[in-house]
Amino acid sequence: MVTRERASHPEPSRFPAALTHFVRFWNDERFWECHEVLEGPWRRNRSPFYHGLILAASAYVHVQRENPHGIQAQFRKALKTLELFRPYYLGVEVEELVSWAREGIRVTEEIGAGSRPSPASWSRVVPPRRLELMEERIRGTEPELSAADRPLESTHDQDAERWTGAGTGGDVAEPGADAPSGQKRRKRM
Repeated sequence: MVTRERASHPEPSRFPAALTHFVRFWNDERFWECHEVLEGPWRRNRSPFYHGLILAASAYVHVQRENPHGIQAQFRKALKTLELFRPYYLGVEVEELVSWAREGIRVTEEIGAGSRPSPASWSRVVPPRRLELMEERIRGTEPELSAADRPLESTHDQDAERWTGAGTGGDVAEPGADAPSGQKRRKRM
């Protein structure tokens, strides 16, 4: 694949703020925070695209946890959704995400079948790659664009802001720490 220069930090006015934060967390390999920052807008708008991104981030949470079953399961779910948005959507090269998911599934299947040795580190065999937003990849018809400037409304959004370090000088709570209602914060992704 030919690489091209892409803006690392898109203009906030052109992209939904939550998507911009998602991409920054993705590129910092903070996949749990990716899920958290996009879940509020996804719940509010029921965006299947946001749901696919959340599932892809969840697959990489499983890579970090070295859980091959979770890697494969989440990539399969992400594929079902993201394939509908190929080749690009909302500034994201969806074709690349689909390719990464297929590769992750293929590698975990090979290892599970014994045709490849189990890795010392899953992030070496299913490496996260940089995700970029590109203005020329915005179709202009994405419904997420019209909802982009909505303020944070729900308690979950405020929790996501706290968990992702927004407004806290970068301190991020660990998953499961200080969850609302005193419950352990564990979500199925």
